[in-house]
Amino acid sequence: MAIESDLICRDASGTLRFYPFKNDTFIGNGGGTIVGNSFNFTHYLVADWNGDGKADLICRDASGTLRFYPFINNSFIGVGGGTIVGDGFNFSNFFIGEFTGDNLPDLACRNSSGNLYLYPFGNNTFYDHNGGSQIGILNYTLYFPGDWNFDGLSDFMCLNSSGNIYYYRFVTGSLSYTSTASTAWNYTDYFAGVY
Repeated sequence: MAIESDLICRDASGTLRFYPFKNDTFIGNGGGTIVGNSFNFTHYLVADWNGDGKADLICRDASGTLRFYPFINNSFIGVGGGTIVGDGFNFSNFFIGEFTGDNLPDLACRNSSGNLYLYPFGNNTFYDHNGGSQIGILNYTLYFPGDWNFDGLSDFMCLNSSGNIYYYRFVTGSLSYTSTASTAWNYTDYFAGVY
């Protein structure tokens, strides 16, 4: 049985509010519950980081420090100011995926030159996991990580400015160009997912 997703919304002051989705609606489900305060960060990376079946947050501040906020008892309140799980994360793009085969999310980070680095996540931290290994070079307009070939590891579809989509498989620790997946895709927005 599939588990329905919920929403957590952040307002301009950094307050987080939880909106559960039940019976195909947000209406009448006790939404709007405050679950966090002072969340004023540059990036919010949502995944089940600790493997407990609930989405957590890793938040990046302007200096490149990452802080882990587990979602406990349906709230981020009570977990303090977050646990520092990484530093020096000054990249152009951040992608969540499964690259190590341990059934926990990892982070792939792309710098302004297109170099893509893998940072495995384990024991609730990026430290001490041989992070920062280069897995490829990608210079495109948009990036869609996902398990496109159903092997349990994340791959990338990459869109260039001409609307061509290129497929890169993650094989033996690095991305490998596989094929041109399609041409002439020129849409306003793209939503990759399992539907």
